[in-house]
Amino acid sequence: MAAILYHRVVGDLTVGKPKLKEFPQSASVREALETLLERNEFELPVWKMSRRQSMERYGSSSEKYERPQAKEERFIGMLSILDILGHLSTEQSLLDPIWALNVPVSDVVTSNPGLLRHAAPGTRLIDVMELIKSGTSQLLVPLSSGFQKVSKRFSAYHNSSHWLPAASDFEVVVPKPEKPYGYCILTVEDVARFLLGCLGALAPFPLKKIDSQGIINTSPPMIFGSDPARLGLKIREEAPDSIQAVAVVENFEDGNGICKPILIGEISAIKLRNSGLRVAFALATLSAKDFVGYVEHFGDSKQSSGAGKFWSEGISFSLVNYQMQHRGKGDFPNVPSRIMPLTCRPSNSVAAVMAQMLAYRTTHVWVTDEIGALLGMVTFKDIISAISTISTTVEQLVSSMMSSPDLLEVYGYV
Repeated sequence: MAAILYHRVVGDLTVGKPKLKEFPQSASVREALETLLERNEFELPVWKMSRRQSMERYGSSSEKYERPQAKEERFIGMLSILDILGHLSTEQSLLDPIWALNVPVSDVVTSNPGLLRHAAPGTRLIDVMELIKSGTSQLLVPLSSGFQKVSKRFSAYHNSSHWLPAASDFEVVVPKPEKPYGYCILTVEDVARFLLGCLGALAPFPLKKIDSQGIINTSPPMIFGSDPARLGLKIREEAPDSIQAVAVVENFEDGNGICKPILIGEISAIKLRNSGLRVAFALATLSAKDFVGYVEHFGDSKQSSGAGKFWSEGISFSLVNYQMQHRGKGDFPNVPSRIMPLTCRPSNSVAAVMAQMLAYRTTHVWVTDEIGALLGMVTFKDIISAISTISTTVEQLVSSMMSSPDLLEVYGYV
């Protein structure tokens, strides 16, 4: 199981990745919303201005190549759509939305430089997984044409000096050291997608049930439907950075008199990635249960407000209209199952959960029982951490066995 993780390198994952376009800290919240909408993403890496950029701004020039360490030091943190909505839903922002949209993102983003780490193209995949396990969510990888010349079937080891045995019909070209022509960002989702493509080499782990591998977070962030929707953002701030969602639940008493939290929705960055000021207004005024229904009906600014437009003169009208339509009905409106929270059962396999998350481009999946009671959640980080732990344990066990003189004599190595 562990062999492929030690033989593959991070350079294999950069094929087809676009060159990094920095989003500066001086940009406005309006520009951040436009960029998120254009890229169809829910978060952006925010950077400080480099010395070269400062010199070019005043008519000077300098070298175009920037050392990885210097670039890593300029990283501030990840700007999530939830951070933006938290800013837009404050009382001051709602009273003056034009001011709120023109605020620089440096006043909104949470500083967390530890989320990004530099990784050379020759870094082993197992080392990358250890970084993710320790809390890294973004990998800054130099783009070098040298690694594009390597046969896709074979990759360098960690020190880039040992190679896998070459087959007769494949030619391995050792890459020459070349100056990178840029950088790209690899995410946890990119690593998970790569692992999904080589599940056979990870057997039997992908076929095992998720509840038997300890990858279920049994204390997921959640709020009740009667709580204010904005409370979800506060709960999310207390959760790890890898969690970008808060469950919305309601108590249900079963036949034995036991209350169980039934999952009725979620407040997540994935569902709110195309949102703007109208959704922020609903976030500040509605309960969590009503907010879930409101987002499903009116929250997608790409469909209802047009690209690049994040507020509307009909904010109050649409909100009041929604409340009048659904007041007193006892439950939130019926919505298509395709936009309901993604769920799985504890008996589902790891491979099935990974495929489900990648197919829907989400960072998490909620674990529920047969009646819909919330049991926990699974993220890409949980799965990758489990694979890394098992692979490291297997490698250490094999190394200790092969270093034993008795075993070496049994297998004829001495």
